[in-house]
Amino acid sequence: KGGGASRPPFSSVPDGNFLTASMPGCYVAHTSSSWAIQADRFDREEFGLSPSDHVPDVSIDPEEGILTVINATSDKTRAYYVSIEGDDVAAYDRQGRRLQPGVTRDSLGQPVGCLTLVMTLPPMRMLDVCRLELPPEGPSGVKLSSDISDLEAGPHGQGGGSHGTHGTCDPPPLVVGFPLGGKGPYLCSQGRGGEFTHFYSATRHAIDLECPVGTPVLSIAPGEVVDVKDSNVAGGIHVSLLYAWNSISVEQKDKKVVDYVHIRQGYAT
Repeated sequence: KGGGASRPPFSSVPDGNFLTASMPGCYVAHTSSSWAIQADRFDREEFGLSPSDHVPDVSIDPEEGILTVINATSDKTRAYYVSIEGDDVAAYDRQGRRLQPGVTRDSLGQPVGCLTLVMTLPPMRMLDVCRLELPPEGPSGVKLSSDISDLEAGPHGQGGGSHGTHGTCDPPPLVVGFPLGGKGPYLCSQGRGGEFTHFYSATRHAIDLECPVGTPVLSIAPGEVVDVKDSNVAGGIHVSLLYAWNSISVEQKDKKVVDYVHIRQGYAT
């Protein structure tokens, strides 16, 4: 990544292969977690639903403010990205502690408060995620956005994914150059198969590196630039920005394409 502050080296690999301190305002719960309220089996009959009745992927209880995600499919693990926008977002975990929001940037580059929740659920499971402090108009007043996909298919049809596991068809490791110039050291905030955003096949081999804005981004091997995106101003943790980035794609001599993403606007040249 071409933006963010440098930090001292981290001496051990954290659970989930990502650093929560590097993702302020983001909370991850794969099936269950220490902060989410409760995971349970989803049974249509218990809710008086027939097989043909629609089941919402995300719901908010109008009385208690409980945010729930539901996987009503019988054979697919699903991934849920949910963002709640606002400088005054008030959400609380199972112990009543407030989930602190982070900051995202809108299309004008202006900072906006945001809380983003990342979850996966196996078939026929539900998760009471957190309790929201509802506005006077109730759930309709919550500025909520979501991106929900079958984990096997990946987000937006990007191919199958395995949740942080090594596939049987993985290529042998390659020795390549380091993608950042400057002095370093640079903190790896999310590694291969990281449970924040690297658990799809399209991102499973991605590496997130924190560095100061202006750090040179270098090609890891000789190749040809095949694509450049350099017009995006918005950025941050909001779900609508999952794929909103500036990037350079380089096709190497072995025909593999490497994407260098999260480059500062105006510098992806």
